[in-house]
Amino acid sequence: MGKTAILGGTFNPIHNGHLHLVNTCCKALGIEKAILMPANVPPHKAAKPLAANEDRLAMCQLAVKDYSYLSVSDMEMIEGGKSYTVLTMRRLKEMYPQEQLYFIMGTDMFLSFDRWYCWQEILDYCDLCVSVRRQDEYESLVQKSRKMYEQYPNLRRNCFHTIEADCIEISSTELRRMFLQNDPAVKDYLPKQVADYIKEHGLYTEK
Repeated sequence: MGKTAILGGTFNPIHNGHLHLVNTCCKALGIEKAILMPANVPPHKAAKPLAANEDRLAMCQLAVKDYSYLSVSDMEMIEGGKSYTVLTMRRLKEMYPQEQLYFIMGTDMFLSFDRWYCWQEILDYCDLCVSVRRQDEYESLVQKSRKMYEQYPNLRRNCFHTIEADCIEISSTELRRMFLQNDPAVKDYLPKQVADYIKEHGLYTEK
């Protein structure tokens, strides 16, 4: 049985923080492969301006070119509609029944995880790999997981993994603002080929 991690998101645009997070989680848990899963329509937030699907997919593919263990899936884009994690993980488990799957998320996402659509079913298909940056985040995560086990005693045990991640402090929202303001420092947070693609296609600028 192999191990495969999934990182979903709008990747609008993908940046070095995403790549660092995947790399850290895979190293910590001995995961051999990871898949970036660009969302079609995110159910939890609206990302504006949202680059076209083909642009976000192309940027992800460019970003992983130098990483042999990373690949990109357009599954959610092809499926259309809102990109619910449970539907994606259900299909991945059907495709790779022998793989141990891990879904990567940050502490803020985990704290609201029990409000996700069919969240308990998600845990039938994968473990959660939760990145923490500070001690207070770790304490919040422990308290939340304890509460979930108390409220749902049949919840599968040992399916939450905490990973200390020295995250790169940047967000896609901030990067879009930097592009809009033509800030030259934006290139420090992106793979060069992604930055070149954004410039070539005029993304994240006023039309």
